[in-house]
Amino acid sequence: MWLMLEHGLATGKDVVDWADSHISALDSPPPALLDLAVTPISRTADLLSQLSALAAGADYWEAFRVVLGLEYDRITSGSEDLLCVANDSHPGGAKAT
Repeated sequence: MWLMLEHGLATGKDVVDWADSHISALDSPPPALLDLAVTPISRTADLLSQLSALAAGADYWEAFRVVLGLEYDRITSGSEDLLCVANDSHPGGAKAT
């Protein structure tokens, strides 16, 4: 989820909704998940920090492959935010053609 928020594939609301759904599904959710669920959705840096704490020990490359697939889908869909994706990934920024 950290990578998805970082790459604009999820919003703060998505993150908190994700945390809430996991809390509901677990008998004893970890404190870091509870902290994430009460983090204001507008505080992206705090959400990223909480997600980072939750991801400690997780397989980064597995998550990266998932996000890479989602990025590919977004790019090939011809969505209107394609220029934003290009700007984020190109050091000099992309120009509309």
